[in-house]
Amino acid sequence: PETTIGASLTVIAPSGQYDPNKLVNIGTNRWSFKPEIGISQPVGNWAFEVFAGLWMFTDNEEFFSLQGTPVVRRQEPLASYQGHIVYHFTPRMWSALDYAYFTGGSTVVNGKHNNDRVDNNRIGVTVALPVTASQSFKMTWAKGMMVRIGSDYETVGVAWQWNWF
Repeated sequence: PETTIGASLTVIAPSGQYDPNKLVNIGTNRWSFKPEIGISQPVGNWAFEVFAGLWMFTDNEEFFSLQGTPVVRRQEPLASYQGHIVYHFTPRMWSALDYAYFTGGSTVVNGKHNNDRVDNNRIGVTVALPVTASQSFKMTWAKGMMVRIGSDYETVGVAWQWNWF
């Protein structure tokens, strides 16, 4: 175990149905990109991790048509920060206390700035249990601590992971 630094790029293409004549759509009609960098520092059975990313969005040139006039929707970048304190019981059995903070992302519709800047905090717990040499079972729980914009929700997740390498 040693200090690890990594980077990633998430790209989301416009997908799903989109109809500019409807205000609510399944698709977003825009591209989204998130470059992210992270660092993990092991200390005995513990690991301390921090990540920082920035969601960037292309404009939606057909957000919602008002009587045939196209409406353009822009979204400012949305910063995301995460911290994890991880304890390894065995090399593949671990638990983590998770924290996430999101800020920014306000929208502009046809040049009018909306009061919808995100400033949200979330906490959570993750537990991973080995099943076989290449498979594990993971359970997660997360809850909003402070939510300025968006839904204040609690999530529970279950995942089966299969490692090919």
